[in-house]
Amino acid sequence: MRQRATIAILAPLLGIILSGCETLTVWKPEIPESLQSCADEPKVPDARTERDLVIFLEQVRVAGADCRGKLKALNEAVK
Repeated sequence: MRQRATIAILAPLLGIILSGCETLTVWKPEIPESLQSCADEPKVPDARTERDLVIFLEQVRVAGADCRGKLKALNEAVK
């Protein structure tokens, strides 16, 4: 009987103590809108000259650099 009385007293206290453990706060960083998308990939041109091809390749390089830069900034923001 004494054991039941002890359990009856401790059970609500244990419930109150453990209820504090249920609260979980998740940190969610604010990501600027500018880092949430990359520059569009340029459309493949109907390259008629080497110059057209070089211009296209430069546009691809710039778009890739934009995306890599934003991904790097994003990774630094969440570390």
